[in-house]
Amino acid sequence: MQTHIHFSTACLAVAVAASLVAATQRAAALQQLENHLPPAVTRLQPKGVMARSEHLHLAIGLPLRDQAGLSNLFAAIYDPTSPEFHRYLTYEQFTERFGPSEDDYQAVQDYMKANGLTVTATHPNRVVLELEGPVASVEKALNISMKVYDHPTEARTFYAPDREPSLDLAVPVLHISGLENFRLTRPRVKPIDPSTARDDNARGGSGPSGTFLGNDFRKAYLPGVTSLTGAGQSVGLVQFQGFIAKDMTNYANAAGISVPLIITVPINGGITNPDGGTEVSLDIEMVMAMAPSATIYVYEATADSIANWDAILSSMVSNVACKQFSCSYGGPGPNPTAENLFIQMGMQGQTFFDASGDSDSFLSSTDSSWPGFPTDSPNIIQVGGTTLTTTNGGVYFSEKVWNSATPTTTGDGSSGGYGTDMPTPSYQAGISNAANLASTRYRNVPDVSLAADNIFIYDMNGGSGGVGGTSCAAPLWAGFMANVNQEAARLGKPPPGFINPAVYALCQGSTYAGSFHDITTGNNESLNHPTNFVAVSGYDLATGWGTPVGMHTVNALIGLDSPVGLLGDVWVNVSSPCPALNLPDCTSGVGPATSIANGLSFVGGPNGGTLFLTGTGHSSRIAQSVSIRAFNGPARIQP
Repeated sequence: MQTHIHFSTACLAVAVAASLVAATQRAAALQQLENHLPPAVTRLQPKGVMARSEHLHLAIGLPLRDQAGLSNLFAAIYDPTSPEFHRYLTYEQFTERFGPSEDDYQAVQDYMKANGLTVTATHPNRVVLELEGPVASVEKALNISMKVYDHPTEARTFYAPDREPSLDLAVPVLHISGLENFRLTRPRVKPIDPSTARDDNARGGSGPSGTFLGNDFRKAYLPGVTSLTGAGQSVGLVQFQGFIAKDMTNYANAAGISVPLIITVPINGGITNPDGGTEVSLDIEMVMAMAPSATIYVYEATADSIANWDAILSSMVSNVACKQFSCSYGGPGPNPTAENLFIQMGMQGQTFFDASGDSDSFLSSTDSSWPGFPTDSPNIIQVGGTTLTTTNGGVYFSEKVWNSATPTTTGDGSSGGYGTDMPTPSYQAGISNAANLASTRYRNVPDVSLAADNIFIYDMNGGSGGVGGTSCAAPLWAGFMANVNQEAARLGKPPPGFINPAVYALCQGSTYAGSFHDITTGNNESLNHPTNFVAVSGYDLATGWGTPVGMHTVNALIGLDSPVGLLGDVWVNVSSPCPALNLPDCTSGVGPATSIANGLSFVGGPNGGTLFLTGTGHSSRIAQSVSIRAFNGPARIQP
């Protein structure tokens, strides 16, 4: 009997030891993920657990293949000296060369299904896999426990896992969206009261109380350009709200334009009860104003899961006919899956504009002023905001940083600064100086800007009113880009695609002054950061490089050095502040001139336009009808 007992105990000890070894080996084999826990979780105690029957919508992101080859080709596509310059990939080519393999994509599906989750959507590039299932299945598949916490700064609770997820799966997983909702997705539009506008606010628009409406934006940023309307182009909009068609009609009637083709793309069911939300109405109307002939795609998803960001971007990147996109929402934390989709867009010649945010300056990704993803993404264009002033005739007069706050008060203003999630991209090398205080370590924001103040829209199923925010600026830039790509197509040139490398190279060169309005007035200081940041000459962390200057910017982005036969306004830089032209505001003029030889920038087309002369401390305009002759030397002006 003793022998028998001793034998059983020994067997039990061996079994336990074997079990522990197996468990250790299994734990070692688990794939451990990172960056899924909101930083606040480490400082908070959970108030409970999520109901195990509650369902979550997740998006699994798989890493791209051949990272070295991907980085090299991306750089070459935007290097003017490379034979690959602007030789974009098709969606299918990108998938074949860099997308996750079919076997890996299927293996992830099989693993998730085996753990009780349902595959709700797949995507042809195999970058994102969408899933749905009860919390119990999520916890089993990812070896986590889903907890509920009191939000430290908002009157609500949020959910998050208790630890970083891990998977008993050999196939690499990059990121899982939808496991937490610490930062909610929110629109960035800000309501304003046009009747309270004062002398220091935007003025000169055709809307109520001088607000900007419809063609006002083209008069300011595409003066005299009638040949470019975004015809043949499409603009895609990220949306987490629905819209009412009546609001678009009301805006078009007030602006004297037609309602373009608007195509709604419902993502995961879309918005079932649209209320004519202000953000989506604003975004559509800004594109209508700047590119009235462009087709508009409205990608609609609910904001109840961060996973819908991956779903929207996956749908956008597959729409290769759409060359420009805009986003006016923010909130979630960094998303490496989205970064891969932004990279794919760039390699396909697509341009993505993002509103930088409306919380003034920020100094880190943990800063309370940080606007959230995708504000500091290095693979898209971040757009700041300005306060625009035009003359009564709508002619551009001046701009300053949009900001309602002061160093001693809170308020809204153009977000700019740097996070701590993204290193400095190569195109931003060398821009930091003692005046702009830009970071030498992290991605600086914004890149460019546009009007973000005193703008009139129609929304909420028959309502109307004034709004502001970088939510206005981003879709305006997307509309402007539609005109750029229309002109590129007319000239048989490829689209500029991801414009940041070109913009930074251009603006650090001799043609910066003619290509962008350099905003040097104002700041995005606030009570939170009373000394950051002031607008300065050149790049700054309030408005980036500034705002576009009509056809000069259009052609600079296309890459034209000496364009001939262009329609619209013609800008000529002269070496003297008062050339020898008999103009009303040129007191030293000695009579009509017949030629301009100094620093000619552009030449007018057969339909003419307005000839602007600019020089140090002075600008003039020839009001009489003139024609410009094509040349390789001096321009001949013939009254």
